[in-house]
Amino acid sequence: MGVFRDIEMEYEGQTYTVTPSNRLLRRIEGELSPSSLTDMIARIGSAKPPVSEVAFVVAEFLKAGGAEKVSEDEMYAELMSDLMTNEGKVFGAMTEAIVVAISPVDEVKTKKPKPSKGKSSE
Repeated sequence: MGVFRDIEMEYEGQTYTVTPSNRLLRRIEGELSPSSLTDMIARIGSAKPPVSEVAFVVAEFLKAGGAEKVSEDEMYAELMSDLMTNEGKVFGAMTEAIVVAISPVDEVKTKKPKPSKGKSSE
């Protein structure tokens, strides 16, 4: 089991399964710098969505899932159109999927810790 959740994203009639990794998140955050994914999510939550950043992140996630012909410019245009004509329903679904994907899976370890193999003092 991975640290992050797999998500499915639809683009141009195809469904892509994205398996986030820390490497993917670092690459994205390197491009967002000095902003970060958590900054972006906070601004979305405060009704100040950074559409250009979300477009970039969605495009990178889709590329990681195998979409070869997605560009952040096209994604920006699609998200802006959605915000203006569809009350942001697609934008909301995409941002929600990203939040779910980058949130590590809660994994409760039920195994007992192994005793240390230190030398006994006899």
